[in-house]
Amino acid sequence: MRLGRNLRKNNQHEEALAVYKELAQHGSLPVGEVPAELLARQARCRVLEELNQVSELQRAAAALYADLQQGRWPIDRSTFEFHSQEAHRWLGLERDAQVGLEDALALAAAVFG
Repeated sequence: MRLGRNLRKNNQHEEALAVYKELAQHGSLPVGEVPAELLARQARCRVLEELNQVSELQRAAAALYADLQQGRWPIDRSTFEFHSQEAHRWLGLERDAQVGLEDALALAAAVFG
């Protein structure tokens, strides 16, 4: 993550995207307490936002949001809410428009019991 962030700050966006792609291949392996793939995909969205690649950002954010809704990663509620809000911001959706949020939160709670 640090390498990708440093590359991004140095305007080496393509290199940062490559680092995040590699990180995403680690799937649910935790980085801190958050799955590597989730962190990588969110970081990729940040780079796309900085590059103003709107259509690619919306595709990536929609896929990220769908995976969050489907419970792809075992994450706690606050992690779910943060990443969900970011995806919604990238998609240009209002917070109140989150369809199925309570169902997704219930699923995340069930995973963590």
